[in-house]
Amino acid sequence: MTDSASAPLPALGICLEDYEYPYPVRFLPLTNDLQPVAMAYMDIPPRAEPNGQTVVLIHGKAFGCYYFQNVIEALTGAGYRVVAPDQIGWGKSPKPDIHYSFQLLAANTAALLDHLGVGNVAVLGHSTGGMTATRFTLTYPDRVTHLVLEDQLGLVDYRTRPRPRSPGWATSRRFPPPPWRISPTPRGWWSPTAATSRTSSSPASSWPNCCRSSPADPIPEGRLMLKGYTVPLSPLGIANLATKPPWHYAGSIVAVEFWTDPAAAAATLPDGLTPDPDSNGHGLAMFIDWQFNGSRDEYLDPLRSQYHEFFVLLDARWQDTPVSWCPYIYVDNDHAMARGWIQGFPKKLGTVAQTRTFAGPNQAAPALAAGGKFGATAATAGYRLANAQVTLQAAVSDTSAMIGRPTVNLRHFPNLSAGEQDKPAVHELVMAIYDNQTITDAWAGTGELNFPEAPGEELHALNPVRTGAGFQFTLSYSVTDLRTL
Repeated sequence: MTDSASAPLPALGICLEDYEYPYPVRFLPLTNDLQPVAMAYMDIPPRAEPNGQTVVLIHGKAFGCYYFQNVIEALTGAGYRVVAPDQIGWGKSPKPDIHYSFQLLAANTAALLDHLGVGNVAVLGHSTGGMTATRFTLTYPDRVTHLVLEDQLGLVDYRTRPRPRSPGWATSRRFPPPPWRISPTPRGWWSPTAATSRTSSSPASSWPNCCRSSPADPIPEGRLMLKGYTVPLSPLGIANLATKPPWHYAGSIVAVEFWTDPAAAAATLPDGLTPDPDSNGHGLAMFIDWQFNGSRDEYLDPLRSQYHEFFVLLDARWQDTPVSWCPYIYVDNDHAMARGWIQGFPKKLGTVAQTRTFAGPNQAAPALAAGGKFGATAATAGYRLANAQVTLQAAVSDTSAMIGRPTVNLRHFPNLSAGEQDKPAVHELVMAIYDNQTITDAWAGTGELNFPEAPGEELHALNPVRTGAGFQFTLSYSVTDLRTL
């Protein structure tokens, strides 16, 4: 063996720091699983006359986006703008210890496109990237003009149990109604293509050969399935209580820190959680004036998208990780209740109200300033559950006391079958994942809080023995996934 053959290969770095990409690499700051990360990407303008269209390239499991160089040259030479990210965990992007999922990768890709100001895109996914591309298309169907899958790993939704294929299996697809169609590809897999791609006037007809999808064939005949993410499933799939994620939230919060009897706090914990030895009995009561948005611009329908919520978070431990546990939560909106149950929040119907602030100075609008006072109340079935008051003292930049721990919930769905009622259909601890969580306009001061006794409720067992700080702030985040513990 020669010296040159035995010489070690040069180290490229955990984030390929010493590997040169074919085009300039930029980075987008993100938050994944409560960790700050920076997503690497290439944004390449067209080399020929721009056609106004953008293609997103999603790499496979063993690669970064660098290996798309020849595809990028072909596309930009045909007038396309190309966006090629290194997904978090690959290439020049960091490799954090987080819960990875195709939904997370799709959400990161959407965040990148939003950052770049890109609307509709054609998506090309290779190998495992085909699954990410498919998840992106299922989650954001309105912004995908074409989906191209190259040697894709599979079109499988691992969040559901596989079902045997029936003669009409293709009609139960999760893609939106026409113009989308299901069409066979040369390799025998199934991919969504735009019905208009069959016409010579379609932009697809000008695509380079490496990026053209198959012509659309008629959908196999079969019975259309009821649609929807939650009940009620319906012919159009728009009557369900909750649309599938992503879910986006923004709210104004009045919160009070408190301490209760440690034994009472420990009694609420499910199997798998233990009292936090450093802060057992410590909790946070939160009153929130929420506004929600999903895939249908729900925020434009305030009767559905605006609601109020009250809940308690208690300090606990999952293994060695400090977490928050939510034993009780009340909400005044059925859509929010459905989304909460899916996430493991034990939501009940309640009435919640809190003092609001407005830009115009007036005695009816407390200022976000020292001396500003905010009240909040919660009730259920006509009985008062909680009373709070916060007097602001100073703006704060350290928000760890407000939202400093990941939230763990218990997804519990009982079984109604005789003889099986002590064996729940679902009973699992999950950790909430909040994407792009942001706290703004945060103020702290003094807090007052009490939990009156109410029939049929047990919140009063957590009545504070003392209170700590009071807070007023705004919170926003998105939900696309959760982590099963």
